[in-house]
Amino acid sequence: RRPRPIEPFAEVHGLDELAEQAAWADCIVNVLPDTPATRDLYDAALFARMRREALLINCGRGVAVVDADLVAALRAGQLAGAVIDVCREEPLPPGHPFWDASRLLLTGHSSAPTEPAAMARLFVDNLRRYRDGQPLRGEVDFARGY
Repeated sequence: RRPRPIEPFAEVHGLDELAEQAAWADCIVNVLPDTPATRDLYDAALFARMRREALLINCGRGVAVVDADLVAALRAGQLAGAVIDVCREEPLPPGHPFWDASRLLLTGHSSAPTEPAAMARLFVDNLRRYRDGQPLRGEVDFARGY
Protein backbone atom coordinates (compact mmCIF):
# COMPACT_ATOMS: atom_id res chain seq x y z
CA ARG A 1 0.00 0.00 0.00
CA ARG A 2 2.93 2.31 0.64
CA PRO A 3 6.02 2.01 -1.56
CA ARG A 4 9.16 1.65 0.52
CA PRO A 5 12.53 -0.03 0.10
CA ILE A 6 12.22 -3.78 0.54
CA GLU A 7 15.22 -6.08 0.32
CA PRO A 8 16.24 -7.60 -2.06
CA PHE A 9 14.31 -5.48 -4.59
CA ALA A 10 16.20 -2.75 -6.44
CA GLU A 11 13.01 -0.69 -6.90
CA VAL A 12 9.56 -0.62 -5.31
CA HIS A 13 6.69 1.38 -6.84
CA GLY A 14 3.12 2.15 -5.83
CA LEU A 15 -0.12 1.61 -7.73
CA ASP A 16 0.04 5.19 -9.02
CA GLU A 17 3.03 4.09 -11.14
CA LEU A 18 1.54 0.84 -12.44
CA ALA A 19 0.91 2.10 -16.00
CA GLU A 20 4.40 3.56 -16.28
CA GLN A 21 6.04 0.37 -15.02
CA ALA A 22 3.79 -1.89 -17.11
CA ALA A 23 4.88 -0.10 -20.27
CA TRP A 24 8.38 -1.63 -20.16
CA ALA A 25 7.78 -4.91 -18.30
CA ASP A 26 8.17 -8.32 -19.93
CA CYS A 27 5.93 -9.94 -17.33
CA ILE A 28 3.43 -8.57 -14.86
CA VAL A 29 2.35 -10.76 -11.97
CA ASN A 30 -0.69 -9.60 -10.03
CA VAL A 31 -0.72 -10.80 -6.41
CA LEU A 32 -2.80 -7.93 -5.02
CA PRO A 33 -5.68 -8.48 -2.59
CA ASP A 34 -9.26 -7.47 -3.35
CA THR A 35 -9.70 -3.91 -2.11
CA PRO A 36 -11.52 -0.93 -3.65
CA ALA A 37 -8.13 0.38 -4.83
CA THR A 38 -7.22 -2.86 -6.63
CA ARG A 39 -10.45 -3.60 -8.52
CA ASP A 40 -10.38 -3.30 -12.32
CA LEU A 41 -6.72 -2.19 -12.39
CA TYR A 42 -5.89 -4.32 -15.42
CA ASP A 43 -8.10 -2.73 -18.05
CA ALA A 44 -8.01 -1.67 -21.70
CA ALA A 45 -6.00 1.46 -20.95
CA LEU A 46 -3.31 -0.50 -19.11
CA PHE A 47 -3.18 -3.27 -21.73
CA ALA A 48 -2.73 -0.61 -24.44
CA ARG A 49 0.38 0.65 -22.63
CA MET A 50 1.93 -2.80 -22.24
CA ARG A 51 4.45 -4.29 -24.64
CA ARG A 52 3.14 -6.72 -27.26
CA GLU A 53 5.66 -9.25 -25.91
CA ALA A 54 4.38 -8.92 -22.33
CA LEU A 55 2.76 -11.67 -20.31
CA LEU A 56 0.12 -11.03 -17.63
CA ILE A 57 -0.14 -13.52 -14.77
CA ASN A 58 -3.00 -13.12 -12.30
CA CYS A 59 -2.74 -15.14 -9.12
CA GLY A 60 -4.03 -12.37 -6.85
CA ARG A 61 -7.74 -11.68 -7.20
CA GLY A 62 -9.98 -12.02 -10.24
CA VAL A 63 -11.62 -8.62 -9.75
CA ALA A 64 -8.30 -6.91 -10.53
CA VAL A 65 -8.72 -7.80 -14.24
CA VAL A 66 -11.48 -6.53 -16.50
CA ASP A 67 -12.27 -9.80 -18.30
CA ALA A 68 -13.61 -8.34 -21.55
CA ASP A 69 -10.66 -5.95 -21.82
CA LEU A 70 -8.16 -8.78 -21.38
CA VAL A 71 -9.84 -10.92 -24.04
CA ALA A 72 -9.96 -7.95 -26.43
CA ALA A 73 -6.27 -7.17 -25.81
CA LEU A 74 -5.30 -10.78 -26.50
CA ARG A 75 -7.38 -10.87 -29.68
CA ALA A 76 -5.81 -7.60 -30.85
CA GLY A 77 -2.31 -8.90 -30.18
CA GLN A 78 -1.63 -6.25 -27.52
CA LEU A 79 -0.21 -8.92 -25.21
CA ALA A 80 1.80 -12.06 -25.86
CA GLY A 81 -0.38 -13.99 -23.44
CA ALA A 82 -1.98 -14.33 -20.04
CA VAL A 83 -2.07 -16.93 -17.30
CA ILE A 84 -5.14 -16.71 -15.11
CA ASP A 85 -5.32 -18.64 -11.83
CA VAL A 86 -8.17 -16.59 -10.36
CA CYS A 87 -11.31 -15.28 -12.03
CA ARG A 88 -13.87 -12.63 -11.23
CA GLU A 89 -16.51 -15.35 -11.12
CA GLU A 90 -15.62 -18.79 -9.77
CA PRO A 91 -16.28 -21.35 -10.88
CA LEU A 92 -15.88 -19.86 -14.33
CA PRO A 93 -19.23 -20.38 -16.08
CA PRO A 94 -19.56 -22.31 -19.35
CA GLY A 95 -19.41 -19.96 -22.30
CA HIS A 96 -17.16 -17.43 -20.57
CA PRO A 97 -14.76 -15.87 -23.13
CA PHE A 98 -11.73 -17.07 -21.14
CA TRP A 99 -12.48 -20.69 -22.10
CA ASP A 100 -11.56 -20.18 -25.74
CA ALA A 101 -9.42 -17.02 -25.69
CA SER A 102 -6.23 -17.44 -27.66
CA ARG A 103 -2.95 -17.25 -25.73
CA LEU A 104 -4.75 -17.48 -22.38
CA LEU A 105 -3.91 -20.32 -20.01
CA LEU A 106 -6.40 -21.06 -17.24
CA THR A 107 -5.09 -22.87 -14.19
CA GLY A 108 -7.04 -24.29 -11.26
CA HIS A 109 -7.42 -21.71 -8.49
CA SER A 110 -4.88 -22.96 -6.01
CA SER A 111 -2.66 -20.36 -4.38
CA ALA A 112 -0.48 -22.98 -2.77
CA PRO A 113 -0.27 -26.69 -2.18
CA THR A 114 -2.18 -27.58 0.97
CA GLU A 115 -1.05 -30.42 3.15
CA PRO A 116 -3.91 -31.91 5.18
CA ALA A 117 -1.63 -32.51 8.18
CA ALA A 118 -0.50 -28.86 8.22
CA MET A 119 -4.10 -27.65 7.96
CA ALA A 120 -5.12 -29.93 10.84
CA ARG A 121 -2.27 -28.54 13.00
CA LEU A 122 -3.35 -24.97 12.18
CA PHE A 123 -6.96 -25.77 13.05
CA VAL A 124 -6.04 -27.39 16.37
CA ASP A 125 -3.69 -24.52 17.24
CA ASN A 126 -6.38 -21.93 16.40
CA LEU A 127 -8.97 -23.86 18.39
CA ARG A 128 -6.66 -23.73 21.41
CA ARG A 129 -6.01 -20.01 20.82
CA TYR A 130 -9.75 -19.33 20.47
CA ARG A 131 -10.50 -21.12 23.76
CA ASP A 132 -7.66 -19.23 25.49
CA GLY A 133 -8.76 -15.84 24.12
CA GLN A 134 -5.56 -15.41 22.08
CA PRO A 135 -5.28 -13.97 18.55
CA LEU A 136 -5.81 -16.54 15.80
CA ARG A 137 -3.20 -17.33 13.17
CA GLY A 138 -4.01 -16.49 9.54
CA GLU A 139 -6.93 -14.16 10.25
CA VAL A 140 -8.22 -11.92 7.47
CA ASP A 141 -8.60 -8.23 8.28
CA PHE A 142 -11.86 -7.45 6.45
CA ALA A 143 -11.36 -3.70 6.92
CA ARG A 144 -8.12 -3.94 4.92
CA GLY A 145 -9.50 -6.50 2.47
CA TYR A 146 -6.90 -9.21 3.15
